[in-house]
Amino acid sequence: MAFDVGERRIGVAVSDLLGITANGLESYTRRGDDVEDARYLCSLARQYAPVKLVFGLPRNMNGTYGPQAEKTRNFAQIV
Repeated sequence: MAFDVGERRIGVAVSDLLGITANGLESYTRRGDDVEDARYLCSLARQYAPVKLVFGLPRNMNGTYGPQAEKTRNFAQIV
């Protein structure tokens, strides 16, 4: 299960059983509270029982990680 964490929405995708292709599941609109958002994503994970959770880390044009990547890392720690 993969998450693309943004300020307003979190894209959620799941892969096929072989882990070859990913299909978009939903675009979750954030509630403004990281804990509440994490609870929702955990409930999705319980439904799909993924082998692992993957969080996309955005990069700047020069390849470095910026502030949104740090926010994503912090959010992933909650989930």
